[in-house]
Amino acid sequence: MRKVELQNNESLSYIIEGIWNNIGPRRRYQSLILLFLMILGGIAELLSVSALLPFLTVIAEPGKIYSFSFLAKLLNQLNINSDEKLLTFVLIIFCLFVVFSATLRGLNIFIGTRLIAKISHELSCDVFKRSIYKSYEQHLKSNSSQLITSFTNYILCCVEILYAFLQILTAFTIGTSIIFLLFFIDWKIAISLFLLFGLIYLRLSLFVKSKLTKLSKVIAVQSQRQVSVLQESFSGIRDIILNLRQPYYLNLYKQIDWPIRDGAAKSQIYAVFPKYCIESLSLILIAFLAFFISISETNKIGVIPLVGTFALSAQKIIPSMQQIYASWVGMKQWSSGAGQIIKILDEKFDTPKINYKLKKYNFKNSIEFKNVDFAYSERTPHILKNFNLQIKKGQHIGIIGSTGSGKTTFIDILMGILPPNKGYVLIDGKRIYNSSEKDFLNSWRLNISHVPQNIYLIDGSIADNIAFGIKQKDIDFRKVKKAANSAKISDFIDSTEEGYSTYVGERGIQLSGGQCQRIAIARALYKGSDVLILDEATSALDNKTEKELMLEINKLSRRYTIISVAHRYSTIKNFDRVIKLENGKVIFDGLPNQIE
Repeated sequence: MRKVELQNNESLSYIIEGIWNNIGPRRRYQSLILLFLMILGGIAELLSVSALLPFLTVIAEPGKIYSFSFLAKLLNQLNINSDEKLLTFVLIIFCLFVVFSATLRGLNIFIGTRLIAKISHELSCDVFKRSIYKSYEQHLKSNSSQLITSFTNYILCCVEILYAFLQILTAFTIGTSIIFLLFFIDWKIAISLFLLFGLIYLRLSLFVKSKLTKLSKVIAVQSQRQVSVLQESFSGIRDIILNLRQPYYLNLYKQIDWPIRDGAAKSQIYAVFPKYCIESLSLILIAFLAFFISISETNKIGVIPLVGTFALSAQKIIPSMQQIYASWVGMKQWSSGAGQIIKILDEKFDTPKINYKLKKYNFKNSIEFKNVDFAYSERTPHILKNFNLQIKKGQHIGIIGSTGSGKTTFIDILMGILPPNKGYVLIDGKRIYNSSEKDFLNSWRLNISHVPQNIYLIDGSIADNIAFGIKQKDIDFRKVKKAANSAKISDFIDSTEEGYSTYVGERGIQLSGGQCQRIAIARALYKGSDVLILDEATSALDNKTEKELMLEINKLSRRYTIISVAHRYSTIKNFDRVIKLENGKVIFDGLPNQIE
């Protein structure tokens, strides 16, 4: 299992800036609207709390409110001339402010969560687009477990960070509004409370910061290792059962899974624990505040509105501060995984301009390799060296050679998915790896049907697998049946209860190896390409079925150019030519009966 390492690029500013840089103008505009609504919500929260002071004042001392001249004039204009009417009026105003504030907060949550869902959806699709459009050579160098983790876990990290950031902004606007109100009522007490609670949370943040960064990296690394173990164990389940290796993989999974769960639990503890301490401390402070105000004030009744306002303010400020702190903890917890997504998004990428209405190239004369060299990297030896070969249209060519002789690399270059390091591949005298004519390369690819040794079947019906990548409503079932008949799989399909609608299971688990390969051959024939490449495509078939299938393939019109990489000489003995490779060079090119 490959060792997993993460670069130290997961600072929260880097992630937030990275997300902002990778969303479109429309989402940015919507984000600014959301920010405006948050500010409006903070003002509404300020009004709802500030309305409490006159409400409590009216309850405690109804006559005191008339000492404010502008309020007295307003009340006279509204014909409010009794304590009962005054109390009713203030109650209604207070309730309206509270409802308005709650409505705005609900609206903010609805719009914010929808916006985050859209942003995360677009980020996820962008990451997948960057992966699916990578060249085959880049995919060979990629770690599949890292890619899968990016889509399953790391995108989730971005979502969690966006939600946490939204909660921080919401809590900040509410907290700022309430603090502003407290400054207006009594700035000395307001400063004292703000500094006390603010310094407590700041000290906690500094204390847990390094711990959270470490936990974040552990979770990200172990999540990728977990995916890798799952891939290995399920892909190799036959050998695991055969060799009784279940305990080994179970123990390995336990060792990897526990740090993930433990890290998440510790992060949750760091996030939640301060809440209870701060709440207890705030109640004690409010009690002392009421005590000292009451002993210093001669009007005991007048203390009630002031203490009530501070109590409600504390009830809103402390949760806001706790929300900011807990959300920050969450962002630190998910930062390493989200950093990997931003790293992918920051890589230079231009969406390939592909003409999807392109038609397959009309192959006329020949395929030619001229002085082709290929190595997978500068540090590895050449697979092909000064390789030269010409194949005429309509020929049936057999390719043989020992493992490592260059057969698969030759096929990949011919199909147009691996560019040579040196030399040219010519189709009818025209270079396919020509950067100025990419349409020609794609047009050539459309004219190739490939049957690999390791078959990939989708978790769908037999018809879906034969007409691979085509919507069910667009499948030509006449062509499907014709291809199945040529691939010697139609009898089996007809014998099943659901026929071509029979589901094959994940990776064809419900079929035999031979049946999978014949479906793959039918898929190649359904495409109707001029060039048919069989890369040890009959290796899972018994000798009789293989012989029948190859005879059927050999009967195909000379419109087809067939290139078959074979592991048995009997597979290609009726072909036009046999080419033997060794150490990346052609050591034999002639008739099948001439090979030693």
